Amino acid sequence: MELYMLLSNSQIFQTTEDDGDFRTVLQYQQVTVEKLPDEARMNTLLNKYSADPQYQQLFINLEPYINKSAVCVQAHFSLQRAYVVFRTLGLRHLTVVDLRNRAVGMITRKDLISLQLEKRLIKLDSGKQDSDEELLR
Repeated sequence: MELYMLLSNSQIFQTTEDDGDFRTVLQYQQVTVEKLPDEARMNTLLNKYSADPQYQQLFINLEPYINKSAVCVQAHFSLQRAYVVFRTLGLRHLTVVDLRNRAVGMITRKDLISLQLEKRLIKLDSGKQDSDEELLR
Protein backbone atom coordinates (compact mmCIF):
# COMPACT_ATOMS: atom_id res chain seq x y z
CA MET A 1 0.00 0.00 0.00
CA GLU A 2 2.83 2.37 0.79
CA LEU A 3 4.36 1.64 -2.60
CA TYR A 4 1.05 2.53 -4.23
CA MET A 5 1.05 5.85 -2.37
CA LEU A 6 4.57 6.54 -3.65
CA LEU A 7 3.63 5.60 -7.21
CA SER A 8 0.57 7.84 -7.12
CA ASN A 9 2.75 10.91 -6.42
CA SER A 10 4.59 11.51 -9.67
CA GLN A 11 6.50 14.52 -8.25
CA ILE A 12 8.89 12.09 -6.51
CA PHE A 13 9.91 10.39 -9.77
CA GLN A 14 13.52 10.98 -10.73
CA THR A 15 15.75 10.50 -13.73
CA THR A 16 19.31 9.21 -13.70
CA GLU A 17 20.53 12.80 -14.20
CA ASP A 18 19.14 13.88 -10.80
CA ASP A 19 22.33 12.65 -9.05
CA GLY A 20 20.41 11.09 -6.18
CA ASP A 21 19.09 14.44 -4.93
CA PHE A 22 15.72 14.14 -3.27
CA ARG A 23 13.52 16.51 -5.24
CA THR A 24 10.46 15.87 -3.14
CA VAL A 25 10.12 13.66 -0.09
CA LEU A 26 6.63 12.75 1.06
CA GLN A 27 5.76 13.00 4.73
CA TYR A 28 5.01 9.81 6.66
CA GLN A 29 1.29 10.66 6.79
CA GLN A 30 1.20 10.94 2.99
CA VAL A 31 2.68 7.49 2.50
CA THR A 32 1.00 5.45 5.22
CA VAL A 33 -2.56 4.25 4.66
CA GLU A 34 -4.68 1.58 6.31
CA LYS A 35 -6.39 0.43 3.13
CA LEU A 36 -5.98 0.94 -0.57
CA PRO A 37 -7.79 4.16 -1.55
CA ASP A 38 -8.85 3.16 -5.07
CA GLU A 39 -7.93 -0.19 -6.60
CA ALA A 40 -9.12 0.81 -10.09
CA ARG A 41 -6.86 3.89 -10.01
CA MET A 42 -3.93 1.75 -8.91
CA ASN A 43 -4.45 -0.64 -11.83
CA THR A 44 -4.68 2.30 -14.24
CA LEU A 45 -1.43 3.76 -12.86
CA LEU A 46 0.43 0.46 -13.07
CA ASN A 47 -0.71 -0.07 -16.66
CA LYS A 48 0.30 3.48 -17.55
CA TYR A 49 3.73 3.13 -15.93
CA SER A 50 4.43 -0.20 -17.62
CA ALA A 51 3.24 0.85 -21.09
CA ASP A 52 4.32 4.50 -21.40
CA PRO A 53 7.99 4.84 -22.52
CA GLN A 54 8.27 8.13 -20.60
CA TYR A 55 8.06 6.19 -17.31
CA GLN A 56 10.61 3.59 -18.41
CA GLN A 57 13.35 6.19 -17.80
CA LEU A 58 12.16 7.22 -14.32
CA PHE A 59 12.66 5.76 -10.89
CA ILE A 60 11.76 6.51 -7.27
CA ASN A 61 14.58 6.78 -4.76
CA LEU A 62 13.26 4.74 -1.81
CA GLU A 63 16.09 5.71 0.55
CA PRO A 64 14.06 8.35 2.44
CA TYR A 65 11.32 5.79 3.14
CA ILE A 66 13.43 2.85 4.30
CA ASN A 67 13.43 1.92 7.97
CA LYS A 68 17.15 1.64 8.60
CA SER A 69 16.66 0.34 12.12
CA ALA A 70 14.52 -2.65 11.19
CA VAL A 71 15.01 -5.87 13.12
CA CYS A 72 17.10 -8.42 11.26
CA VAL A 73 18.93 -11.66 11.97
CA GLN A 74 22.08 -13.23 10.57
CA ALA A 75 21.68 -16.16 8.17
CA HIS A 76 23.08 -18.55 10.78
CA PHE A 77 20.72 -17.31 13.52
CA SER A 78 18.93 -20.00 15.53
CA LEU A 79 15.42 -20.82 14.31
CA GLN A 80 14.32 -21.11 17.92
CA ARG A 81 15.58 -17.61 18.67
CA ALA A 82 13.97 -16.25 15.49
CA TYR A 83 10.67 -17.67 16.73
CA VAL A 84 11.15 -15.99 20.11
CA VAL A 85 11.96 -12.65 18.40
CA PHE A 86 8.77 -12.94 16.34
CA ARG A 87 6.63 -13.74 19.37
CA THR A 88 8.19 -11.11 21.62
CA LEU A 89 8.12 -8.21 19.15
CA GLY A 90 4.94 -9.20 17.31
CA LEU A 91 6.64 -9.01 13.93
CA ARG A 92 5.16 -9.80 10.53
CA HIS A 93 8.50 -10.02 8.70
CA LEU A 94 12.09 -10.57 9.74
CA THR A 95 14.91 -9.81 7.33
CA VAL A 96 17.75 -12.32 7.11
CA VAL A 97 21.15 -10.79 6.36
CA ASP A 98 24.59 -12.18 5.54
CA LEU A 99 27.84 -11.26 7.29
CA ARG A 100 28.05 -8.06 5.20
CA ASN A 101 24.54 -7.01 6.31
CA ARG A 102 23.06 -7.59 2.86
CA ALA A 103 19.53 -8.98 2.75
CA VAL A 104 19.55 -12.64 1.74
CA GLY A 105 16.06 -13.66 2.78
CA MET A 106 12.87 -12.91 4.61
CA ILE A 107 11.12 -14.90 7.32
CA THR A 108 7.41 -14.24 7.55
CA ARG A 109 4.93 -14.99 10.27
CA LYS A 110 3.46 -17.64 7.97
CA ASP A 111 6.84 -19.41 7.88
CA LEU A 112 6.82 -19.79 11.65
CA ILE A 113 3.12 -20.27 12.34
CA SER A 114 2.96 -23.97 11.55
CA LEU A 115 1.62 -25.97 14.47
CA GLN A 116 4.22 -28.67 13.81
CA LEU A 117 7.01 -26.10 13.99
CA GLU A 118 5.63 -24.75 17.25
CA LYS A 119 5.53 -28.26 18.75
CA ARG A 120 9.09 -28.90 17.63
CA LEU A 121 10.28 -25.61 19.11
CA ILE A 122 8.72 -26.54 22.43
CA LYS A 123 10.53 -29.90 22.27
CA LEU A 124 13.80 -28.16 21.45
CA ASP A 125 13.30 -25.74 24.32
CA SER A 126 12.69 -28.60 26.73
CA GLY A 127 15.89 -30.35 25.58
CA LYS A 128 14.17 -33.23 23.76
CA GLN A 129 15.61 -32.16 20.39
CA ASP A 130 19.27 -31.58 19.64
CA SER A 131 19.40 -28.86 17.01
CA ASP A 132 17.63 -26.43 14.70
CA GLU A 133 18.32 -28.78 11.79
CA GLU A 134 15.95 -31.31 13.37
CA LEU A 135 13.20 -28.68 13.27
CA LEU A 136 13.25 -28.65 9.49
CA ARG A 137 12.92 -32.42 9.05
